[in-house]
Amino acid sequence: MGLDDSLRESFALGLPPWCGFRGVTFDQDLGSLTGSSDVLDPVARLAIATSALARLPPADIELWTDGSAPPGAGAGAGFAIYIHGLLYSTEAHPADRESSDFRAEAVAMNMGLAAIHTIQDLHSYSNIRVLSDCQSLINTLSGGPARQYDSVCNSIWSHLSTTSTNFTIHVQWIPSHFGLPGNTLADSEAKRGSTLTQSSVPIDLASAKIQIRRTGQQEFHTHYLADPHSATHRTLTGEVSPQFHWRLGWPRSECITVAQLRTGHSPLLASYTYTELDDNSLHCVHTAEATTRQHSIYCCAVRLTCKHAPPPTTSTLPTHDA
Repeated sequence: MGLDDSLRESFALGLPPWCGFRGVTFDQDLGSLTGSSDVLDPVARLAIATSALARLPPADIELWTDGSAPPGAGAGAGFAIYIHGLLYSTEAHPADRESSDFRAEAVAMNMGLAAIHTIQDLHSYSNIRVLSDCQSLINTLSGGPARQYDSVCNSIWSHLSTTSTNFTIHVQWIPSHFGLPGNTLADSEAKRGSTLTQSSVPIDLASAKIQIRRTGQQEFHTHYLADPHSATHRTLTGEVSPQFHWRLGWPRSECITVAQLRTGHSPLLASYTYTELDDNSLHCVHTAEATTRQHSIYCCAVRLTCKHAPPPTTSTLPTHDA
């Protein structure tokens, strides 16, 4: 189902529910800015965001993270680490060719937190601020370690839990793509990560479901185009997959009628069938003659006329209620 060449992500248990997370805080607003803020001017948003960040408590280490999942390409994750306001390091990582934006953002935060543990003399710092422009990720993580159902989110909480024993950690939402230097740099790294090879990245369950569904749809459409029994339906829809008839603007009754024609269960096919009399013999509904195979195929004039007539259009088809 499209997963033969993909590495499987190993299943990992999350933290037990009794693990607390004191020392870790989350904030999904930045001053007067929110994800649904009506401040549209980029210059005004940048000014508000910069001012709000300056009012936050000082942090020794800042981790800016971002993910990128362009359509038709692999996903990437990137981060930038600042120590006392100076750039310390940046990294880009692939995040799987089928990943969503959420997954790419989560991979970026997970990789960034892992990189913080490699900082020399880490024990000499006390405050860490993690900045992400993904509100859905921050909202998910804020539910606590026991409410994580994604393996990467579990890994993030494992890092947060370990680090928070010696540090105060604040996870802060920031608006995206408005010129904040850390966000711009992390976004650049994420885009670079999307160009890296994805073959070594294991596929997660959610991405596997997407790939299986897409492969199933492609195989269905291939069979649909090749199946001679779908010829009537292809004539009516212009070879549009039956999964998309609702997009043609047809009313529900016409969609049902065409679906019944395609599957052979339409009331319209009654003119091609037989009627059973009391003597259990089959008779043609058009001539009342005893029906044999020879009569059905070669002799029934009405059937032959219908067989060679051009296919009806949706405007001339009676509905399933007729």
